[in-house]
Amino acid sequence: MSRASELRELRNTFDRFSVWILLRTVGIAVLHHHLDPVRQSSVEELRSITDCLQRNLLHVVHGSKEIADLLLSAEVPLEQQCVGQLNHWTPILAAIERKDWPLVDRLLAKGAKLSPRQAKLHPMPVSELEELVCDCIAENCTTLIVWVLENRPDYRITQQNVYTLSVYEEFDADLLFRLLTLAEEQGLTGRDPYRYIFDNSALDNAVEDERFELANFLVERLHFEATDAFNELRQQYEQNPQFNDYKRLHSLCRDGAFAMVRQMIEEKCLDAQQEYDGSNIFIQAASSGNLELVQYLCETHGFHARIDDRDEHGFTAMRQAMVQGHQPIVLFLRKHNATVNPSWMQQSSNVSAVDDSEIDTEDFLALIACDRERLARLSIDYNRYEGGELLLHCYIRYVDEPDDDIFRFLLAQYDNVDIRTDVSSELRCGETPLHLAYQSGNKRCREILLASGADIYAKSLRHGLTTLHFAVMGSAEKEIIEQLLDVYGFDVNTRDERGRTISFYMPVKSKLYHWLIERYQFDPCAADNNGQTVLHHRVIKNSFFARAEIEFLLQTLQVPQSHTDARGRLPLHYAVEADNCPIVRLLLKYRQDLCNVPDSKGLTVVQIAQHLPHDSATGNLFRLLHK
Repeated sequence: MSRASELRELRNTFDRFSVWILLRTVGIAVLHHHLDPVRQSSVEELRSITDCLQRNLLHVVHGSKEIADLLLSAEVPLEQQCVGQLNHWTPILAAIERKDWPLVDRLLAKGAKLSPRQAKLHPMPVSELEELVCDCIAENCTTLIVWVLENRPDYRITQQNVYTLSVYEEFDADLLFRLLTLAEEQGLTGRDPYRYIFDNSALDNAVEDERFELANFLVERLHFEATDAFNELRQQYEQNPQFNDYKRLHSLCRDGAFAMVRQMIEEKCLDAQQEYDGSNIFIQAASSGNLELVQYLCETHGFHARIDDRDEHGFTAMRQAMVQGHQPIVLFLRKHNATVNPSWMQQSSNVSAVDDSEIDTEDFLALIACDRERLARLSIDYNRYEGGELLLHCYIRYVDEPDDDIFRFLLAQYDNVDIRTDVSSELRCGETPLHLAYQSGNKRCREILLASGADIYAKSLRHGLTTLHFAVMGSAEKEIIEQLLDVYGFDVNTRDERGRTISFYMPVKSKLYHWLIERYQFDPCAADNNGQTVLHHRVIKNSFFARAEIEFLLQTLQVPQSHTDARGRLPLHYAVEADNCPIVRLLLKYRQDLCNVPDSKGLTVVQIAQHLPHDSATGNLFRLLHK
């Protein structure tokens, strides 16, 4: 076996756990990044696990900083060597072999040793070292970077390193300027002038993030060319020397660091109401979830008078608290008369802007914004109809992302999973919850209802609409319709009690029509019990989109205009009678030979047009056509 083959075999051997260690729950957890089993293991167990190749858990941990920290806290041996077959690797050498730099960084910080004779870092080519340093900057591996600086004096800071430093704002500030100073001392400017990377420069990044100290260093000491944006940022700093302090203050408020915020305001004499980046610290504090901080700013720094102030995005403190799910802050702001926008309740189903006593239990929109626990506490009449709907129906129609627990709780309030809407209401047709789930495209509610035994073949009490009709009304995707046809056996040409097929309810989707026609022999021209086709209906309905819908039927589907209904009327009769000149022109565009076809009363469209008012556009059109 060649030396290269032998090394490959050694690596493969190293990457395979022995049977012994695989049988250990902790070993499997470490291998698969399962944190809980490791956290629940005793310190003694973590230290003692060793396989037949003398590897401990630090040899095999990879890609998980949390697990690595647990193992290091347990003081798993750092210098334990594998057997000679694996080159006597210690955990840090194994990590270097895998290029797991965050683990190498942690091991170095813990005191792991690296001898020049063993470590690959000593002879590593400079090109690879540049990539390593960039990776370390991205991962904030400061100990490993310091090791490189101290043990590889031949390494020169590159523009790629500088650019990476400008990208990662979280990188250690002291080490950042140590690296930049070293770059200056090493003559970076003459050796490798600044350049654009990914269409911008390190200076552009620094200015964008308002990191003035970094940007100024790049211009003054590394000779980056000052940009207009940099000059504008410098002017801001000159006008407000505490600009960076306010930036820091806003960051602390976002993090909810109450003690540090109070200390900074008091020690640096900062104006708490000073805005930064289009916002104020009160809005930032509300999004952090720290109620104590919000109370402090409201009561000590006058934000009670600015309770409804908005940031540059139009967000208020109340909006941020609701969307982030911070119920205590929401209630605190309400006590200070903060305004609540109803749309925020839809974005934050896990919080409420009111106490239980303030909730109107007859307001369905307020109730569907409550969590399961609050619904259980409230005295709600679940059998009360509002607009023909029960609370269950309302939830299905209005909640785009339903919560399983809430929906199951609502469903459990009814003895019948197919409980219907109120057929006596003009707004509803006696639909089942499943009908509404298909019509509103509510996938999760649909799944739960079917699993709970909902009758997919039930029809609405008014008009006898099927589930297929409701799915089409809701512009269901092809896969849903395909399931209803192929799995549940619905007939594509099924009719409701008025004789209407799904064509009467379908949106204008040519691909869907053609797919149904080609695969299922769908008849888009079928007439209803009154003999009217979908073309009749679109003309009579005359919706806002009528022109586009009718042209689609005529041009794409070629629905015949010559079909007469039970009154002997063409679609053209109805368009002329309604004096709908744009639709009349559209119908005549495709068929001009139907003007003298009489209906069952003997009236042609020309005769109907003659009886229209003298100033009628349709009447004038026919007078011009039939001079």
